Amino acid sequence: KQWYQRRVAVVGLTSRQDVMELMEKRVKSRFSHRQFFIFGPPTFEEYIAIAHEILCPDSLSLPSWSTHVKEVLNSTDNKIKTYLERVYNFNRSVKLLKNCLTWVAVDIDSSSPKINVDLFEEKLIEVFKDSKAVLIRSLSKLECCILIAMARLSTKHANQPFNLEMVLFEYKEVSDFTLAIEFYKIIRKLLIG
Repeated sequence: KQWYQRRVAVVGLTSRQDVMELMEKRVKSRFSHRQFFIFGPPTFEEYIAIAHEILCPDSLSLPSWSTHVKEVLNSTDNKIKTYLERVYNFNRSVKLLKNCLTWVAVDIDSSSPKINVDLFEEKLIEVFKDSKAVLIRSLSKLECCILIAMARLSTKHANQPFNLEMVLFEYKEVSDFTLAIEFYKIIRKLLIG
């Protein structure tokens, strides 16, 4: 028996505009469709001010650092400002800005206590890297072969489940075929050359 007197409020936060389209039918039907859109900083100047606040939370304790950051962020011919503008145009999320600037600030040490353009560019590339590509690069050859076998199985048996035994059989087929090709190349090289 359902109790209609009891109401539940669910609050969700997202940066996606199409969140309503992603919900299931039954969730949509129970949803009151009240949405509040809260946008990030509307101007690039405010975005730069937020970047300054992230890098200098307490400007009184380190006035020289605060002055350096202000000079770097307000310079007109600065590459760092250009990179920040790319981040701003890509996603105006303060979370992304904080992530980028945190990685830059972590690598600043006493030997080079200033924001370096090369370091900033390197950290920005790291933040925007595809996490799946990084994960795949860290796999061993065997793990990559098993992943390829699983991908082949998923294309052969579309929307059908498969088990480890099937993956092993597919891996064996691929490795036997690859071994045969390598063996053929070696024999051909011996006969021809």
